[in-house]
Amino acid sequence: MRNAPAIRCAPSAESGPGLQTGHCLCAAGLLFLLCLPAAGISEDWRPRSWGGRLAVGIEQRTAASEEASDPDLGTGDGRFWYAEVEDARLSLQLWSQWKTRLAGRPMRIEASYERMEWARSPILGQDLFELELRQGVSKRSLFELALAYTPQIYSRHRIDKDALPGEPQFRPQARRELGAEIGWTHAWRSDFASRLFLDLTLRDESRWFEERDCRRTGAGASCEFPVGGIDLVPCYEYRVNRSRNEPDLGSDLSYREHLAELRLRHSGAALPGGPYRVELATRWKFRAYTTDDPEDDWRYGRREQIYSMTARVSRPMGWLVPFVSLETYGRAAKTAVEEAFDEDDDADRTFFLLGVEWERDLSP
Repeated sequence: MRNAPAIRCAPSAESGPGLQTGHCLCAAGLLFLLCLPAAGISEDWRPRSWGGRLAVGIEQRTAASEEASDPDLGTGDGRFWYAEVEDARLSLQLWSQWKTRLAGRPMRIEASYERMEWARSPILGQDLFELELRQGVSKRSLFELALAYTPQIYSRHRIDKDALPGEPQFRPQARRELGAEIGWTHAWRSDFASRLFLDLTLRDESRWFEERDCRRTGAGASCEFPVGGIDLVPCYEYRVNRSRNEPDLGSDLSYREHLAELRLRHSGAALPGGPYRVELATRWKFRAYTTDDPEDDWRYGRREQIYSMTARVSRPMGWLVPFVSLETYGRAAKTAVEEAFDEDDDADRTFFLLGVEWERDLSP
């Protein structure tokens, strides 16, 4: 492939008018919410607190497809397959929180914005907008609604089967995602609470790969309780993903999966210079693709185990909280064919991050 004639590639993730419009609307809405303290508005609608997080670190990736295919698609530039194997990542998050009352019950609203940048792979840059509402229903129960929107997530460059002569043969596969979740939390006693939730994620691919649009639904439960001074939060969720798979009836992305997660938090770790806050988390997804087409070599009979593990240590210092964290992600796949080809964007990754969080109370 390297000796073939030059192959034209679209060099960047093009979002298109729809993605750009959604991005601008979210940015304008969030800017309005974050600027409310300076506006002459009712005291009830002024933020009660605000904060943020700034983190910088190193990301390492393993391109699982290196042996199965030419990683640069004949361009001589490895960025057309995955991001750089090693890169520096910078992330900044800002949020504001409001507290008011509705129907005589307390209500909390939180809006946040996060931007992530990569030094050597700017094509990976992402924006994340989130809005969360928690409404008290009784003395022990809360209703929760959360929305999340990412205007553009770049995965890789992929062959465009519909490319006309003279057009780039490889196009950037970039998607936008909209997520929604509703939940019900009930405190059975002072040290035990449970939560039930439903969620929905809509994945809208760039116009060249509309057959990869997906809709994922899920339902799950979690609880929280202390054991020996450590807070445990186990969680289980069952999710179903359905792919559009048209107009190109190719590899079917539909699947079912079980998700299991366990989080541990210890707020008073007796380490030198403490007290420290230690947080550990592990998440496992057991995924089975549901295509019934034996000719779909990449998905037929495919089973995956996707895992993530996180360790985080922080040191509260008043309204500032410095932290260090290590995050790892990986996946093992088996298919009906001899070798499982890993052509998705969930490559094995490791993050090492240093950062600081802050929170300021704005209550009068």
